[in-house]
Amino acid sequence: MTLEQAVRLWVEQGEHDLQTAALVSAHGAHDQCAVSCEQSAEKLLKALWIYRNKQSAPRHHRITDLAASLGAPAGVVTAAGLLEPDYIIARYPDAALVTPYTKYDATDSKDRLQAADEIAAWVRQKLAEEGWA
Repeated sequence: MTLEQAVRLWVEQGEHDLQTAALVSAHGAHDQCAVSCEQSAEKLLKALWIYRNKQSAPRHHRITDLAASLGAPAGVVTAAGLLEPDYIIARYPDAALVTPYTKYDATDSKDRLQAADEIAAWVRQKLAEEGWA
């Protein structure tokens, strides 16, 4: 697989996850919105990381560290910080200490969609500025 193909796959799945987040939020599945927003941000940040470093993405889920390592502005790093805990908390009752679907509401979805959109917009901008088609 070429670098171009790898980046495209990560971008496409990250964009799909963002679309999925909006859809599940509209149907009241706010925990799943949180999961999809975190996954979107992670995949898009990893796409930029792959593009810049010309190698496989790191195999961790610390998107705050990933955003910072990419030189993201403070707002993007803050957005990643909102989403990062959802990788675990929105999926596992023993991590959330409640059933995750009862923890999240429409306000949480709105906040997470906004954070994921901010990260996606920044990644798109950087990829375009750096010559990725």
